[in-house]
Amino acid sequence: MGNSDQISVDASHRRIVLCGSMSAYGDMQRIERELVSRGVRTVLPEADEHIREALSEEAFEQFKREVSFAHLRRIRNPATYAVLAVNVDRHGIADYIGPNTFAEIAVAFAQRKRIFLLQDAPAVYSDELSAWGAVCLNGAWHPLIQAFQDFCFEESRQLSLL
Repeated sequence: MGNSDQISVDASHRRIVLCGSMSAYGDMQRIERELVSRGVRTVLPEADEHIREALSEEAFEQFKREVSFAHLRRIRNPATYAVLAVNVDRHGIADYIGPNTFAEIAVAFAQRKRIFLLQDAPAVYSDELSAWGAVCLNGAWHPLIQAFQDFCFEESRQLSLL
């Protein structure tokens, strides 16, 4: 799934944006380190735990709005090749995808970005995620890394022909 405005971005600047529940932020950081060690540029959402206690409820909601909007802009950015939803088991739910993560996945779909799920698709969203072409990794990194490298290689090859 390509996007016509993505062709102007150098393949070396491509990246994958990680999405997920803030309760899985440690998992996201671990995954980021793993992907970077394999040559995949990544973008993490901004953590909010450190700020929650320091702000009033109203100020925290404003902060949350701003960081959510900034993360959606990162997803929409032409340099973003795909999103990876870090949907680890949370709150007693297998393959958990919360409402904010689902919204981020929907934005990625609307922007014609690839969608990867760290685990399987949760039953509640399985129809939509399947229709949107989400790739369930079931914990295996190789398909994501291979797809990213293939895309960057093909794009570099195409640009060199111009």
